[in-house]
Amino acid sequence: MNPKQVWITHGFNKNKQLAESFIKNGIILSFGAAIIQNVKLQKVFLELPILSILLETDDSVFEIQEIYQKASEIKKSNLKDLQAAIHQNFKRIFVK
Repeated sequence: MNPKQVWITHGFNKNKQLAESFIKNGIILSFGAAIIQNVKLQKVFLELPILSILLETDDSVFEIQEIYQKASEIKKSNLKDLQAAIHQNFKRIFVK
């Protein structure tokens, strides 16, 4: 894999091994509503670096703020700090 742009997985909900493989290859993981209800995915999410994640709602019954809130609880992080870090990821990827 030698992409010329950043790749992003949409709605990542797989295991830690796949997550680490994607990250190793420069692929960003986007998490959605699954982190609210999937305990196994929460454990995967907890162990990943913030620099490698985005959050999304895409066709979910949950609001993005609920996903950010759960993500901050999982990471044991201040909500505003998490929002700022993910916003920086967005800018790094999309703003050129």
